[in-house]
Amino acid sequence: MVTSNTRLLLDRDALLSGSQTAPNAVALFEAGYLLAEVTRLLRAALDVRMRDLGLTGASWRVLANLAREDGLTQIELARRLEVSRVALGQMIDRLAKSGHVERRADARDRRIWRVHLTASAWEIIPALTETASQLRDRTLGVLTNEEMISLTGNLTRLRTHLRSVNRDLDASQWDGRSRGE
Repeated sequence: MVTSNTRLLLDRDALLSGSQTAPNAVALFEAGYLLAEVTRLLRAALDVRMRDLGLTGASWRVLANLAREDGLTQIELARRLEVSRVALGQMIDRLAKSGHVERRADARDRRIWRVHLTASAWEIIPALTETASQLRDRTLGVLTNEEMISLTGNLTRLRTHLRSVNRDLDASQWDGRSRGE
């Protein structure tokens, strides 16, 4: 007996072997899985390399986000890193103790704390960037320039769409849609 789960596995095998065009649901499932797996593998490889700079996996991600946009609030950083506010607070405490970041009160709302890189953190950002660039070249270098342009364009389009979907989901929490009303 061929169940829907068996069919999904058979279609997945056919997709991966290239022997047939898989149904859209299978292709979407596989694409989602591959995106997560590639992200996990890249993050693990970066974590290993960042240890040489004296940074943990969590700390280099905080510094990288702040290097892109210094002065984020702790809530914004927690969302970007997909960690709890408590976990981020502990990361910030450690980075402040090591002299990499400092908290400053928001100019308009003293209840809000913004996180800024210190001069010593800015000094290591070039090494962090170079390490990430070397890994990028080594890993993504298997793609041709055209494939890289296509991948970047598709991922950018997907990110924009997902941000829109997430905004809609966030809004539904406040208007009753998430409760089935």
